[in-house]
Amino acid sequence: MTIVPMTGLPEPFLTYSWTATDRTPIPGTRVRIPLGKREIVGFVWNTTPPGPPKKLTLKPVLEILDPYPVLPACLHPIYEFSSWFYRLPLGLLLRNTLPQPLAKPLPLSSKVLKSVSFSSNRPIPELPPLTDDQKQVFLEWESKQADHFSITVLRGVTGSGKTRIYQEMANQIFSRDRQVLLLTPEIGLVPQLEEAFSGLVPRIGVIHSQITPMKRLSSWLSILRGEMSLVIGPRSAFFSPLTNLGLIIVDEEHDSAYQAWEGLSFNVRNLALKYAQLRQIPVVLGSATPLAESLYYAGSHRYTLLSLPRRIHGFSLPKITLTPPSRKEQTFPRSLLSEIDQNLKNGEQTVILLNRRGYAPLLQCLTCKNVLMCKKCSVRLVLHKKPTRQLVCHLCASRFNPPDRCSECGGTFLSEDGLATQKAEDLLSFHFPDARVIRLDQDTRSREHSSRTPFSETDAHILIGTQMIAKGHDFRQVTLGIVLEMDQALSLPDYRSEERVFQLVLQLAGRVGRHKPSGRVHLVTAKPDLPLYQYLKNYDQDGFVLHVLRERKAFGYPPFGRIALLTLSSKDEKTLLEIVSSLDRLWRAGRDTEGVSLLGPVPAPVYKAKLYYRYQYLIKSSSIEKIHSAIDFFQKQLAPIRGAHVGWAVDPPDLLSF
Repeated sequence: MTIVPMTGLPEPFLTYSWTATDRTPIPGTRVRIPLGKREIVGFVWNTTPPGPPKKLTLKPVLEILDPYPVLPACLHPIYEFSSWFYRLPLGLLLRNTLPQPLAKPLPLSSKVLKSVSFSSNRPIPELPPLTDDQKQVFLEWESKQADHFSITVLRGVTGSGKTRIYQEMANQIFSRDRQVLLLTPEIGLVPQLEEAFSGLVPRIGVIHSQITPMKRLSSWLSILRGEMSLVIGPRSAFFSPLTNLGLIIVDEEHDSAYQAWEGLSFNVRNLALKYAQLRQIPVVLGSATPLAESLYYAGSHRYTLLSLPRRIHGFSLPKITLTPPSRKEQTFPRSLLSEIDQNLKNGEQTVILLNRRGYAPLLQCLTCKNVLMCKKCSVRLVLHKKPTRQLVCHLCASRFNPPDRCSECGGTFLSEDGLATQKAEDLLSFHFPDARVIRLDQDTRSREHSSRTPFSETDAHILIGTQMIAKGHDFRQVTLGIVLEMDQALSLPDYRSEERVFQLVLQLAGRVGRHKPSGRVHLVTAKPDLPLYQYLKNYDQDGFVLHVLRERKAFGYPPFGRIALLTLSSKDEKTLLEIVSSLDRLWRAGRDTEGVSLLGPVPAPVYKAKLYYRYQYLIKSSSIEKIHSAIDFFQKQLAPIRGAHVGWAVDPPDLLSF
């Protein structure tokens, strides 16, 4: 029988013999198998493989671990596709996406296998009636989709009630005794979606990385037994064993958090489209700011575009004003301080987006201009003052006590330059001593907040935070939004930089004026004439997308071609330089390079990361097979070189995270 070992073998399928007479394991069953000197978990993939060569002696399966398959056959095709498309070892993909206890070569206990999932006793909620816009969108979706594959882009301005549409779509699927998978980019957004769907089904499955391994296994088995009609979660919920799946919803489909980077690189948003095709079911991509690719395919009629252009409470979107920065880099423009003060007098709240955590982005010697850098990474150390005064590397998480003097010249004057959330919090508290200021960033979330800070339910007046404040919140008293330090984000070497800024600003604007009139947003910029800012100012999403697509078509970026980003790394810089100097010759020697473009090598945006020096290549082609061929070439060349590594991401959402 064909078995996939839960390990990183380049050839995922191995053949084993089965000599037991009681029962033959069916596909999806966990078995204990010998592999070299180890005994590991394998999954039965096929019980009737082609016959092996006559002289080959097969090793036997040692034990069936569970009484029934824990990996249903309906998941096998999407696992195989994911492994093929992203060039990932199938066994390693299984190991990284299944509940952790399933990787141990031990039978599951009868208590775990027979655990009972209790239904919710919550009453069925009385859902608000659909607005005219919502009714039109839902009826159109209902008329165009049935039990077949379709892709719908649901573009709705923030506050237009996309979740209400999701409820109607899900209810239709539930009425046919089918299941729904609802994906969200952030764990912190799960509770509000769970609350929105509570009572519509007896029990909701929730899977994410912050629940314990045993609880995740329990949820997995409950979903497998068909006890849950709805599963909600971030990308870790994607491979849930929904055997009767009828609909996939990808909320905030533009969000780059759907990309897995560490260990294995794959994109759940993109995989959802293929999974829906394999299952022959509809998939819905929802966002106020859909990806340029989604709108392109909607324009070419490969996807269906449905729009919610108005907020359900009738308030218009806030006016976006381009405001010049203060002459002093570290302070707020005086005009914005006046706006905040007026908001406080009106009893209304303010949200401020500053996508940079910490106190000061750099600590610099005023004598010799030396900037303190991380010794493990080629990045500046960021000064944090809360909860303690420390220098932190945001890449490798190293922490140091700030020095009293410069390590280069011995100077004692170290300047805390730049603006980040902690400093902004202090400045706001200084300017408005009677106001309560809340900060929301990765540091506060890990200590005292979830990313769903109940800002609208407190007596706080000002919320300062990173991009997480722009996601999914419904702030009832917010009428003023301020966006800081966006110009620097546009200088990043990535073809999606403009699109990310556009999406982030509009998402922040969506938090403003949802329940009150006179909402306004100030975008602080020294470059107001940039086309991007003009599109933002006018909420011209279609014009911006056309602008972006023209550039991508000229350079062969998605959706006009496929790309892959390769990173070569080594702790020995000399070895790495020797490798990259020889690869160009090897690449062109005797190879068919027609139809594929290889750009590089260039030093990675962060040249040294966690002690590894890094060079990158960008591969472009219209053919996924040629992309694969190039990846295989680099793997083959680096495989025999000790201490050298190659990593890759196919169709990555950006060129900076890898």
